[in-house]
Amino acid sequence: MANVTIDLLYNELKQVHRELHELNAFFIEEESISQKERKEIHSILAEMRKGKEKNWRELPKK
Repeated sequence: MANVTIDLLYNELKQVHRELHELNAFFIEEESISQKERKEIHSILAEMRKGKEKNWRELPKK
C-alpha cells in the first residue's frame, strides 16, 4: 500500500468506472425516442430558451 502511485490509483478508478457503467447499463433500460419526439423536444427547449412557456405535461404519451 505504501507504493501506491497516482497512475495505479487512476487505473483502478478507470476500472471501477467501467464496471459501474456496465452495471448501470444492465439494470437501467434505455429507451429510444422517435425522430418526431426528438424534434418536438428540441422545439420546446428552443421556445423555453426564448422565454416562451411550454407545459411538459402537454407532450403526447406513448
